[in-house]
Amino acid sequence: MTSHHKTAAGFTLDPHSPTLNENDLGILGGVNTSIEQGQDLKAWWKANRDTRVHNASFPVARQIHRPDENYGFLMNANLRKGQLPVAGVIQDQIFDFPKAPPHLCDDAYDHTWMRSQLRTFIMKYFMKVTSSSPPSKPPHYSRMGKDTSLSSPAVSPVSGWGYQQSYYKLKATGEVGKFPDAHSTDLIALDEIGVKYDWVVFKINIYQFDFPLDLTGSANGAKVLISLRQPVHAVMTPDFLIDRENPEPGVLAEYGYGYSVVPDPNYKSVFAAGPSSISNTIETLTFRVLDTGEVRAHMDFITPQPAKIVNFSPEQLSFSLADSVTFGLASKVFAPLKNFLHEVEPEIDPVYMGVRLANILTLGLASDEFSVNNEQLFKTLMTLHFTDVFHMFTRTGNHYGMVRDWTDTEHLPLWAKHGLYKADTPV
Repeated sequence: MTSHHKTAAGFTLDPHSPTLNENDLGILGGVNTSIEQGQDLKAWWKANRDTRVHNASFPVARQIHRPDENYGFLMNANLRKGQLPVAGVIQDQIFDFPKAPPHLCDDAYDHTWMRSQLRTFIMKYFMKVTSSSPPSKPPHYSRMGKDTSLSSPAVSPVSGWGYQQSYYKLKATGEVGKFPDAHSTDLIALDEIGVKYDWVVFKINIYQFDFPLDLTGSANGAKVLISLRQPVHAVMTPDFLIDRENPEPGVLAEYGYGYSVVPDPNYKSVFAAGPSSISNTIETLTFRVLDTGEVRAHMDFITPQPAKIVNFSPEQLSFSLADSVTFGLASKVFAPLKNFLHEVEPEIDPVYMGVRLANILTLGLASDEFSVNNEQLFKTLMTLHFTDVFHMFTRTGNHYGMVRDWTDTEHLPLWAKHGLYKADTPV
């Protein structure tokens, strides 16, 4: 057995854990800070969600399914470490409604049954079925079992979210470890957090998530799409778990989870406001089963207003182009100049610069008439997040309705037991 030892991140390593590499240590180094930030932001949210947040809210999308609702907000959050400008989005929508004849409703809606179904699904299976692929053309096989297709089958586009479990801290010993790669998608039951684990870091791959930049101010005009398909690391602690019965009149139970985002210093992207780079960000997903049998899904998301949208360095771009035609020689020969420019040259955000320039040239008309301003950029980001979660809730609600009894482990289909997400799916 390997002896206990401290890692570079200051944790005591679980002797049964796979070896941690530099990328692992980079992510783990931000876990404690992210937990503190998440608790601080969560406390602020609880104190202000029904007062100041409502006063600063704006509609995110039009929904015809009443009483489904959504709204976003932009405001300053007064936290323990100072004031933080934040953006957020809140949504509430139908998740499931079991069907039964009206004269059987009193008997059909067994409260204990409904609670056990939802709790089992959320705690054990929900995170396994948040992604899916549409049907695709199967390969053709010969009698010998050989694939005779003229070309290899195309990879089906994946949508939704793909969860993996990455790191953990054991409650009994305080030791930190990494889940083996072979078991990264064999997700733990969430109610083990607080019992077996002090915290667990999950990696979330978010698909089909693109940020549109409107180039003309016209609804049908040219747009540039910046892909936000980045892996997100998030730490879940016991205080983010929701497991309550009869929390209020008409609500039989509510179950759910949440987490605080952990920045990944290893992930480099042109998009400065991308999911892998943010901190001071929390999200909670809550599911309530009502005494009518209806199940509703709710999401709260709070994140800082980005200081910049795009990472752009003229020095870096210039040397990248020079290296491409000199086979890397430019950076080597002119290394002192490159290092000097890197220290003195500020990075430029072309998005914010374009917004400022448009309003300077039009004396503010671009903002007043065409909503070309930073606030509209933040609202667009919140709308993107709302839309992505809306589709994820709808997709997962379909999966929830495909199983007759989620507590009958022996007869669950394999896709429900083991999940729909594959770790080797390209991100």
